[in-house]
Amino acid sequence: MDTSLPYDHYGNAFGLCDSENGFYGVMCTACLPGYKREGVASCTKCEDSELLKIIFIVCGLLLGICLLVRVTIKGALKASDSTVFNKILMNHLQMLIITSDFDMAWPTQVKYIFNVASPINELTEAIVNFDCFMDSRKLEDVPLYDFNLPSREVRIYSMKVAIMAFLPIGLGGISWLVWWVICRIRKQMEQMHTKFIATLVLLLFLVHPAMTKRMADVFNCTNYDGVSRLDDDFQVKCFEDPTHFETAYYIALPSLIIWGLGIPAAVFALMRKNIDKLSTEKVKQQFGFLFNGYKRHNYYWEIVIMYRKILCIFIAVFLRPQGVIVQALVLLIMLGIFLQANNSNRPF
Repeated sequence: MDTSLPYDHYGNAFGLCDSENGFYGVMCTACLPGYKREGVASCTKCEDSELLKIIFIVCGLLLGICLLVRVTIKGALKASDSTVFNKILMNHLQMLIITSDFDMAWPTQVKYIFNVASPINELTEAIVNFDCFMDSRKLEDVPLYDFNLPSREVRIYSMKVAIMAFLPIGLGGISWLVWWVICRIRKQMEQMHTKFIATLVLLLFLVHPAMTKRMADVFNCTNYDGVSRLDDDFQVKCFEDPTHFETAYYIALPSLIIWGLGIPAAVFALMRKNIDKLSTEKVKQQFGFLFNGYKRHNYYWEIVIMYRKILCIFIAVFLRPQGVIVQALVLLIMLGIFLQANNSNRPF
């Protein structure tokens, strides 16, 4: 391939793809076997040390989560400033990542702020970036310029959606098992349920925006020459390819309803059920991470913030076909309503 030719995305003027560096397919945005997706439309070669990288990331993540759980459970009783600051910081980083998905002409200063949160976003993607291990195709079996998927081919994006769909169940199972072992060793089985709920609430708070966004992105399609293609994978024709239809309506949509909308509602119901016990040690450990820092009668305000993030994700994805102007207007109205609600309630 003549790399001196001008590029249209990752293909050049003659429609050739840089297959030597892993690109193929529609607008040369798909990755060949032996390469993994990085960012929006970049492919990097799978290294021999890929497994070590994943082990290192997972170990670091587990260590960070353990420290965060420890601080959260201890800080729940004291309502320490550090716990509240950690929650505020995580909320701001999550909102930066969500807002950066809006394709708007942001000022340079705003783009700089987005860049601050980009390493967090890249780490989130890296956690579920098992492309090198998920792709079982053979290089010689992949047609470089065939824009139609082989029948019933399962793409990597759908595998990631399935992983995210079962993530809450996996986190719950792992949390229960870990605390069962710890409490069994310490002979404190009576505390297991409380610490399990506290850990699960924290973990779901951390993964909820990324999980909701991953499910919503299955419906994020763009029309190219009369063909609606999935933004996460241009090889996929939205709702025409059987795998995408099944992934969208049998996995992503139920997950959006059950996990995306259901998790905040379920946590709110549990806190409301214990509204008269919010000052007790048990409930503080279970839900203190969410209501610490707010006035007692505004114990639910973190749930309001979670739904605000969900609405931002929905506006970024489902209103994208209507254009940036419509997105900006709806987003402005929505944020204005939440700002007024915040001023009226003064929850802090």
